[in-house]
Amino acid sequence: MNDQKVREWIGRLENVDRRAVFVLIGLAIVLPLFTSWRLALTPTKPVQDFYDFVEKLPPGSKVAMADDWDPGSKAELETASIAVLTHCFRRGLKVIDFTQWGTGAIIVNDTVEKVAKQFGKKYGEDYVYLGFKEGREIIMQGTAQNIRTVYPVDYHGTEIDTQGDSFFFSFRRARDAVAAAVEAQRRLSAHSWPHGKDVRVRMGLHTGEPTVGDEGYL
Repeated sequence: MNDQKVREWIGRLENVDRRAVFVLIGLAIVLPLFTSWRLALTPTKPVQDFYDFVEKLPPGSKVAMADDWDPGSKAELETASIAVLTHCFRRGLKVIDFTQWGTGAIIVNDTVEKVAKQFGKKYGEDYVYLGFKEGREIIMQGTAQNIRTVYPVDYHGTEIDTQGDSFFFSFRRARDAVAAAVEAQRRLSAHSWPHGKDVRVRMGLHTGEPTVGDEGYL
């Protein structure tokens, strides 16, 4: 089609009565409200294979899921995450979720919590969110070998080690550690101990860059 014909078509479209355009737009909006149009959805082989694999997993199986997206790709990829989480929770699978995008750690956590709440799942039993760790391929390889070494704590801060009657916890922020210590002391103080005795527990807070050594979390 040469330029002359293109200009002729553009001229014809410009001369179309606007009322006709509005009528067509109105029909496009109203007709779907009174009719049921269904498009045939044919999943690709990789998608079908993935679905079938999840379907064959026995209830209670653990599934590691990498939600690698952030605010810039949320509109495109969050729906896929929701679909997979929904499938796993519906099948009664245990989800271990994490992300390899530092800018997506918060919003991925929100999505996981939202879907888990819809299915009445309990954190720490039915699912856990590990958050973000820098390293990409190294983190993936280490996770496959020993996930506890790579992620000694989850995104929220949980128990990481015990020694005798001592417990070690790690938190992402110092104020979270202080708040946890204060709340623990308050609950210990409010608890009704046998024979009217009081139990005193000493708690220490340390700040710094944590590392994982051969003997555990340092």
